[in-house]
Amino acid sequence: MLTWVEGTSEDIPVTGYKLYSDLGFPGNSYLIYDGSGITQVLEYFDTGLEPGVKYTYTLEVLNFNGASVKSPETSRSACEVPQ
Repeated sequence: MLTWVEGTSEDIPVTGYKLYSDLGFPGNSYLIYDGSGITQVLEYFDTGLEPGVKYTYTLEVLNFNGASVKSPETSRSACEVPQ
């Protein structure tokens, strides 16, 4: 599960979030969650991940003027449940 803190803006309210992933293909960026107009959701559960693959994520905060600069990348690797 990915979580983030509420975005802030001095003059214009935040209107949502967009989450991107490389889907395990380094150097690429795909929109995996479009939270335009949804300010109360601050988490995303990424499903269907392959064990041992490294996934990289970035986030944009949205307001009336558009999207922020993407956040710094964060990476996670999926693992299997022990048998």
